[in-house]
Amino acid sequence: MIDTSAAGVEGKLLLYVVLRAGAPFDDVAAELRQLIRRELSPRHVPDVIAEIDEVPRTQNGKKCEVPVKRVLAGVPLDQAVSEGALKNPAAMRVFVDQ
Repeated sequence: MIDTSAAGVEGKLLLYVVLRAGAPFDDVAAELRQLIRRELSPRHVPDVIAEIDEVPRTQNGKKCEVPVKRVLAGVPLDQAVSEGALKNPAAMRVFVDQ
């Protein structure tokens, strides 16, 4: 999950999911919302759940949460992360295009 809020600015809670082949997105999203509401709290339910093909990762396999948050905040991709540091640079495109 990514929280897009900044100091003094209310943001949105975003959840990006990679689904198994054939998994129905609407069913999965509804189930996730119910599970999060029940196991955590209504406050933790994401404002947006979106499907992506793959999670952007570094060469070491770590998730690129901070670069994704920067791109979503409007920072140009080349300033948010070095393309050479990414194992799968194309995975960042979906966040640039939003």
